[in-house]
Amino acid sequence: MLGALPREQVSEFLSGLLIGAEVATLSDTFAGQQAISLVAGSSLTSRYQQAFAAIGREVSAVAGDTAFQTGIRSIAYAVAN
Repeated sequence: MLGALPREQVSEFLSGLLIGAEVATLSDTFAGQQAISLVAGSSLTSRYQQAFAAIGREVSAVAGDTAFQTGIRSIAYAVAN
């Protein structure tokens, strides 16, 4: 960021800014105690959990592969029956 950060840290910094902006927007849209479920890979899950924790919200996390496999099984079961 204009020489203030080492080059290898810029993408992490920008990712943090984007996640922070997204979480701030979501906190306005989904105020209250509505449950938040996060489907993502482990590195993104950790970042989002930190951002939501900063605003006092808990997140239940599911790995993307797990969510996909569960969904496909549900579809296959529904089609078969």
